[in-house]
Amino acid sequence: MCGRFALSISAEEVNAKLKQDMKLDVDSWLNAEEYRTNFNLAPQNRAAVLRRINPQENRLGIDCMKWGLVPHWTESPPTHGSLLNTINARDDKVVAPRGLWNTVKGKKRCVILCEGFFEWLNKGKDKIPHFTKRTGAGDPLMCLAGLWDSVTYQGSTEELHTFTIITTTSNQYLSFLHDRMPVILADEESITTWLDTSSGQWSDNLAKLLKPFDLPDGLVSYPVPKEVGKVGNQSPDFLKPISQRKGNIMSFFNRQAPAQGPPSVKASSSTQMKKEERQGPDGVADRLRPVADDLHDNQQAIIKDEEHKQPASSSSVSSPTPTNSLMKRVAGSAEPDQSSTHLDKRARKIT
Repeated sequence: MCGRFALSISAEEVNAKLKQDMKLDVDSWLNAEEYRTNFNLAPQNRAAVLRRINPQENRLGIDCMKWGLVPHWTESPPTHGSLLNTINARDDKVVAPRGLWNTVKGKKRCVILCEGFFEWLNKGKDKIPHFTKRTGAGDPLMCLAGLWDSVTYQGSTEELHTFTIITTTSNQYLSFLHDRMPVILADEESITTWLDTSSGQWSDNLAKLLKPFDLPDGLVSYPVPKEVGKVGNQSPDFLKPISQRKGNIMSFFNRQAPAQGPPSVKASSSTQMKKEERQGPDGVADRLRPVADDLHDNQQAIIKDEEHKQPASSSSVSSPTPTNSLMKRVAGSAEPDQSSTHLDKRARKIT
């Protein structure tokens, strides 16, 4: 499934990337005042959704819709739990001739714009978040196939637009992470075909687009900070491999060192003589040596405990992390390395 994604760039940057990467021109933004950049976009948040402004015209617009499709016949706002049932639509259910998606797949197809999506890898009792994105110069946008609908609740005059993301079977390089992945439209042709709702009908050509992403070397996936798991947390670090975090373990030690106390008075005479030989006239080395000793003794305990720690705050990503916490996963490896003791070291390039 796809339960979290990111779009942290401005509306102007979105337009520019669509033009540069997909040769697509955006005619206008609908509900532009509702758009917010988001490093951790969750269900019921608003997102940038590309669709035809008029089904009979080629003009494209970006509509700021809420995530979690609400059918047009709904009379009152659904509960959060029921909305979670419509954040994703399985490709086999979309293709089926009956059901909820059959009412919108002919006339209301859309493309959800993002920088990438999050998925959690189950490792025993632990869950390790991974971020998957497109490869290429300038971090191209990821375009996900979706469906949308509009509804006006009883007693309201506001028309609400909502969407769902279509999922399919994971390709062999993402199967280690989850058995489902969003349908990614890779190029201008597939996007244009998907958004062409002029006939108002579903077709076999549309069904053929609902497949696992198969562009060689087209995706990369890597572990990211666990703080992304809490809805509402926001940080650019959520889109970076763990090893690139500013708050890694070395930064933690550097912050702690100046706060340590003076040398122990219980040091043996021989040890003290060696310290005196190494220190300068101002005694700086002597004062810092116990700091290094203490940090060395405690480093392993900190690393072992790290996986069990809870985030310190809603938006800060400063908890200590080993500097070598990322190990790139090669494209040809379809399964995770069970012998590794640090799962968050992996990064995988996906074809």
